[in-house]
Formats: sequence, C-alpha cells, structure tokens
Amino acid sequence: KYLLSDGQWYSSSYINKLKEYFNGFTLGEDVMEDYNTRSIVYIKAMAGDLFLLSDEQWYSAGYVNRLENSSNGISVGDRVMEDYNTRSIARVEAIAGGLFLLDDGQWYSAGYINRIENGTNGIYVGDRVMEDYNTRSIGVVQSIAGGLFLLDDGQWYSSSYINPLVESQNGFRVGQRVMEDYNSRSIQRIVAMAGGLFLLEDNQWYSASYINRLQR
Repeated sequence: KYLLSDGQWYSSSYINKLKEYFNGFTLGEDVMEDYNTRSIVYIKAMAGDLFLLSDEQWYSAGYVNRLENSSNGISVGDRVMEDYNTRSIARVEAIAGGLFLLDDGQWYSAGYINRIENGTNGIYVGDRVMEDYNTRSIGVVQSIAGGLFLLDDGQWYSSSYINPLVESQNGFRVGQRVMEDYNSRSIQRIVAMAGGLFLLEDNQWYSASYINRLQR
C-alpha cells in the first residue's frame, strides 16, 4: 500500500503515476474538451487514461480532443460560410475533433462549414450578375461558398439562379437600340444582357423572341 500526503493509505490499484506524455498529448498542451461545454483548456496533469484540465476537472481520454491547424482543407484563420442556420460568414478560431469553432463563439460540424472561394463556374467575387430567383435584379457578387453566391442585396442564391452579365448575345450588344414587341412595340436601348434575356431602358427583362433588330 501507499501512504499519500492526505494521510490515507491506498492499494496499488488506486494509484496512477503522473505522465508528461500520453496518447500523443503533452503536459501543458491546449485541447478541446467535449464532455459538455466544448471549451478550450490546457492539460494540467495526466494519469492512467485520465486528463486533469485547467478547469480543474478530470476527463477520460474520449472527451479530450487535440487542436488542429487544419481539417478538410480549411485552416485556422480562414474565413468560411456556415450554413447551419443563418449562412453567416465568420473566421475559424479553432479546429478539434472534426468540429470548427468560429468567431461567433459556436462550434460547427464539418458538414456545415464551407470554404470561401474567389470564383466558380466562371463567376468571380466582384462580378455583376443577374439573379432570376424572383425579381431578376442586377447585383454584385460579394462572396462565394458551397456553390452559393452572396449578392450585395444580402441574400444567398444557388448557382441555378445566377447569370453572368454579357456584352453580347444572339447577335445583339449592350447599348444597341432595338424594338421590343412584347406589348407596346417600343424602341429602346439594351441596358444589360444575361441568361438569354435582355434588360431594356424601361427596366423590364425580355426574352430574345421579343427583341427585334432595327433595319437600316
């Protein structure tokens, strides 16, 4: 038996030698515990398969997670889009146990974290595009992530609703005067073109079948 400084005798089965290294962890290392709060703390002591963390609680090894610099191609410090609820853009503060801590103070599983991209499908951040989800409005791409586009109206759109503006299509060009015969047969100038549609000076979008070239 062992007499400890608390004045009690203990059998060897209750005595665990303190370690400086265990399962790849090192004394003093920062870790994430996910028993309840998913807090970041450091290792104060290790014995048996238990860890005493800086919150003064002992945890079994299954609840202690090593902090990582990167996972799934995303690194600490990267800006990402989370699509758990709000599709907000945030910065990665920590990565551990397949989870990402963002600067909103929340942990997210990898399935809800999307890398911010400069461009996709030939469309880049800063490009002017036409969205045709509802209003067919022209906006500027602010961010791209997870196959979605954030426009300057503050809304995210799937790629199927985003159309790049073009200078010419179907033999027409921006600035050209044409006659539309949807209703009024008015002569107007082409303001923008996207997705096979034409925006004229009356602020209406027309399909190509209603746009006619003026004859000289």
